Amino acid sequence: RATAELSSRLKQSTPLIAWLNPMPADRWRKTSAQFISHLIPMFQMDPDGFSNAIDTLRGKTFSN
Repeated sequence: RATAELSSRLKQSTPLIAWLNPMPADRWRKTSAQFISHLIPMFQMDPDGFSNAIDTLRGKTFSN
């Protein structure tokens, strides 16, 4: 719930939000990561994820 509230507050200030997750994306299912990924664009913490997160913060959108 706290993460959802934080997401909502952040989105009031900016739509440019990205979340890096150290857990691989294939392990997000049925975890809090899956829930958060529906609130905030989430990327796994690897070179591609970092690049995609930066692109997101620059305004490019991705579909997970």
